[in-house]
Amino acid sequence: MRRNLDVVLASVSEATHAGQWSPTDVRRQVAPDFDLMSRQAICELTGTGFGALSSSGSAALRYGLEALGVGWGDVVAIPSSTWIAVPEAVLSVGARPLLIPTDEVGNMRLDCMPEALAGHSPRAAIVVHSNGIPADVGEVRRILPDWCRVLEDFSQAHGASVEGRPVGSLGDAGACSFHATKLIACGEGGAFVSDDEDLVHRFGALTTNGRAPRPPQIGRLDYEPRDNDSLVGSNARLSAFGSAVLHAQLGGYGEYVEACWNGWERIASALHDSPMESLQTTVSGSVPYCLPLRARPQQGERAARVLAELQAHGYAKPATRCLHELSERAFDRPSLRWFRDDLLYRQFGIGECRLCASSTTFFVPHTHLADDRAVDAIARVIRSQR
Repeated sequence: MRRNLDVVLASVSEATHAGQWSPTDVRRQVAPDFDLMSRQAICELTGTGFGALSSSGSAALRYGLEALGVGWGDVVAIPSSTWIAVPEAVLSVGARPLLIPTDEVGNMRLDCMPEALAGHSPRAAIVVHSNGIPADVGEVRRILPDWCRVLEDFSQAHGASVEGRPVGSLGDAGACSFHATKLIACGEGGAFVSDDEDLVHRFGALTTNGRAPRPPQIGRLDYEPRDNDSLVGSNARLSAFGSAVLHAQLGGYGEYVEACWNGWERIASALHDSPMESLQTTVSGSVPYCLPLRARPQQGERAARVLAELQAHGYAKPATRCLHELSERAFDRPSLRWFRDDLLYRQFGIGECRLCASSTTFFVPHTHLADDRAVDAIARVIRSQR
């Protein structure tokens, strides 16, 4: 499915011909303010009052933690199996990650949290809504200490909700990515949302060299020092081109999600009497970021043949690749090699936290769920082993 491509091209062309190449360009008055419109749309999607855009989801997490007051020596609780950007954000502000075991989907296991938190006083927690399945943020907050700030990462769950409340509005703040692999994508980009105006203003200052924008509802992009003269930030803003693409993608979000759900249902129907089953079939408030598949009991050999064929054609990814980002292999990179050694095992206990996923657990990404030809091919492969 073409993801609103015509509108994307029209928006980028409009920004280009108007000379609006930067969100602070003085010529912005002659073209639509895509930065403002995108922020307003994100706030509407998440049910929050204020929002700011950033150059990436990693920047949203990193500066989101700093805006929340997390700094050197603090402890931040994070899922034990998640994308590497989450622990990197914690490390980049000088804090230490405290790993909470995760379930098969990748969300924090509530039953393991008390034991994992014992003896620690986390300043904050990053609650990741993994693979389109919203985490129970309310229950997580009940288990955490009263002073612990909660930053939601809803990069894989745009538009999901818990009991009618959108993700991103359940904690103190929310951060997300608009990377090309996400349900809402602009190539690279991120957002930070909250009902706390001062918090979003601080985030804006940190991503604009210490000079924060006015609140989004005012409709201006005057970067004023205000009370943030002492902040040391950097330039982590989303470009005007990125905002133009993002605005178009937000406009086509509902149609795209509907196409993904249709593909999901067609594949799910093919699973009947097959050697595989879906990990999550009816989760209230979820979004179709991916379709998780695993072998049925006593069907491992037949399921393995199906999953091997799906993987060979690029239709599914193994869970070990999607979720084991905190394994030892992830820390083989030179930039994290120091972290892999004594701290890895003795201080953070990362070596003991692993996702208990079978070798026949795979995920079909949303890009295939929205593609009729891919859905037909996946269904044929599954039915071949009935």
